[in-house]
Amino acid sequence: MTSKLRSMMPGLAAAAMLVGVATLTGSAALASGAGAVPRVPASGGGPQPPWYPLSPPQIGFITFYNAQGQVITGGSINAGGLGAYAVASTAAPASMPPYTKATLFAYTPVKGQNPGTWSSSELSLSTNFPNSSAPAPVGTTANPVVSGPDGSLTLAQAIAANPNMNTDPAYQKLYDLRMKVSAPQVPFTTTYWDTVISVNTSNNTWSVDWPDWTQNTGTALSATPPSPQTAPASAVTLKATVTPATDGTVTFWSGTTQIGTAQTVTSGNGVATASATPTPPTGTTPYTAVFAPAVGSMDIGSASTLNYVVNGPPAFEPTLVGPGGPGTARVGGQEFCVASFSNNPTVTYSWQSNGTPITGQQNNTVDTFTPDASLLGQSLTCSVNASNGAGSVSGTSPGVNVALGAPLVPTTKPKISGPHVVGQKEKVTAGVWSPPATTVTYQWYIGTTKVAGATKATFKVPRSALNKKVHCVVTASATGFANGVFKTPGVKIT
Repeated sequence: MTSKLRSMMPGLAAAAMLVGVATLTGSAALASGAGAVPRVPASGGGPQPPWYPLSPPQIGFITFYNAQGQVITGGSINAGGLGAYAVASTAAPASMPPYTKATLFAYTPVKGQNPGTWSSSELSLSTNFPNSSAPAPVGTTANPVVSGPDGSLTLAQAIAANPNMNTDPAYQKLYDLRMKVSAPQVPFTTTYWDTVISVNTSNNTWSVDWPDWTQNTGTALSATPPSPQTAPASAVTLKATVTPATDGTVTFWSGTTQIGTAQTVTSGNGVATASATPTPPTGTTPYTAVFAPAVGSMDIGSASTLNYVVNGPPAFEPTLVGPGGPGTARVGGQEFCVASFSNNPTVTYSWQSNGTPITGQQNNTVDTFTPDASLLGQSLTCSVNASNGAGSVSGTSPGVNVALGAPLVPTTKPKISGPHVVGQKEKVTAGVWSPPATTVTYQWYIGTTKVAGATKATFKVPRSALNKKVHCVVTASATGFANGVFKTPGVKIT
């Protein structure tokens, strides 16, 4: 028999915080923070285990739930792995005194033997039912409930004690879970509730194999007012719609905290509204709606998560970034007022020199400014104001002293012209500089020797320069900028 996987919580990746069970692979039927395990569609009324009908007779099946009331159909065999609760699908048989305790057993099938004679292990303590402290729907049913079925013996231990040694594929890897009830001074019933699981010993997981589940459901979660809000936020009303409309309960959660009480949904409407309306904090809050079918149903539960956003006031830390990097400024260099923002504010920028507002640079929408020579040596700061519907905040960057601008650069280079003959004059051009030079000075050289007094644009070549090269060093200056210096190529004197 091929083991069939039936996931009762399809599409539950975002609600995985409620599951509390590790991600399963292969035959897993759960969801976790790593993403939902793909769901195998239910076919409805799949093949029965080969040993059915049972003797003694079965009176119903068992459904497993986690601590938040979600149906689970798989888990780890090493961590108990059977959830927080096991619930019978029907009421306990009538008895005097009435049955009050339920216990879970694991039986190992043996082909050709009567199922009543199979070896077994107790997977749980005998626990009292009903359990009104359990989450809905477990806490609202009068049917037998085993609380903490992973409490006394792990499934791995039970399997080790009574392993499935069958060679027939129809029996391999299958174990029969049975719930029996009792009362003080009253022995266990001979009838029981039954669910068959398949065990994957390669990855140490189990999954429900029988009964087959028949109907998928979907849960859609919405909020009023819709996300996003702007702080201070108003309370939201959460609404869950189960499709198709099915009898059961919906619980609402913020993380692992339940919101209000469980809400009943019916096949008539399938709609639930949170009984307590939370006020979301600033930031992003995940809200989850979890639908659990009515106890004894063959429907498949579902869940939905909504990330609700509340935008708070802006937040930033302004920093002045100049051409030399953060914390630098110089004449003629474009400065940036850099700030990281949140919550979509409107932003304006203002600039100051030694704390005094700079004319024309107040409440601008651009974040750049180029200081001129009048600001040389002064402390430059940038102020930012950011505002949205939640409020406004302001901040000022640390002061940065404005240094000399970058050296002047010749866009047309100085050049020597002349006959290059002893006793004749050589002439050098001033060149064109960026920024424009206000002063240009000259110094002539014969070889590497500076010629004293030769500081004009023209130079009469002395006899000592015969058969040597002469060149000129041209220095350009402008207020607020470092000097630009250019050495012309040498020319040989004849």
